[in-house]
Amino acid sequence: MLRINRIIIVLLFLTISLVGCDFAPKLEVPRISLPSKESFPLSKKGKFKVYWGWWRDFKNPELNRLVELALKNNDDLKIASAKLEEVLALAGLKKAQLFPLIGYKSQVSRTKIPEIIENSIEDKATNMFSKIPAPPGASLSTSINIENPKTSYNILLSASYELDLWGKLRNERKSVIAKALSVKAMQDVVKITLVSGVTTLYFNALALKKQIAEVEQLE
Repeated sequence: MLRINRIIIVLLFLTISLVGCDFAPKLEVPRISLPSKESFPLSKKGKFKVYWGWWRDFKNPELNRLVELALKNNDDLKIASAKLEEVLALAGLKKAQLFPLIGYKSQVSRTKIPEIIENSIEDKATNMFSKIPAPPGASLSTSINIENPKTSYNILLSASYELDLWGKLRNERKSVIAKALSVKAMQDVVKITLVSGVTTLYFNALALKKQIAEVEQLE
C-alpha cells in the first residue's frame, strides 16, 4: 500500500511539472541598430507613437472634412477593422479555453395522458389499496389522485477542463495575439495611406487651381 501511494505521488508531481512545460520554439527577434536620437514622437514606454491628427495642423476645415469623410466611407479600412475585430474575438476565445468550462441546460416538459387511461390507473390503484387491511382504530384512504397534466423541470449542469500539459493552448493564444498585432499594423497602414492620399490630392488640387488662376490673369 505504501508503494502504491509513492507511485501516485510521483505521478502527481510529474503531471504538475509537465503543466508548466512549453515545447514551442523560441522566437529570435533580430536586433536592428537605430539612430541614437529619434526624430519621431515616442510614447511614455519608449515605443513609436503615431500622431493620427497630423493633418489638422494645417488648420484647414475643408481638408479635415474630406479626411473624416474618407475614413468613414473607405471600404478597405472597413475590411481591415472587421478583420481586427474578428481576430480579437478569437483571442478572447483562446483565453477562455485556459479556464474551466461550466455549462448548464434546462428543460421544461408538460405531458397529459388521456382520461380513459387516467381513470383506469386510478381504479386499479383504488382496488389494490382496498385489499390492504387497515390497522385497528384507523381508516385507510383508498382514493388516488394523479397529476394530469404533469409538468416536469430538469436542470443539467456540466463542467470540463483541459489540462494544457504541452503548452498547446497557450501557444495558440500567443499565435492569435501575434496575428492581431499584424492585423492592427495592416489597419494602421491602410489608414496612413488613405489620409496621406487624400491630403496629397487636396493640396495638388489647390496648387492646380492656383496655377489656372495665374494663367487666366496672364491672358
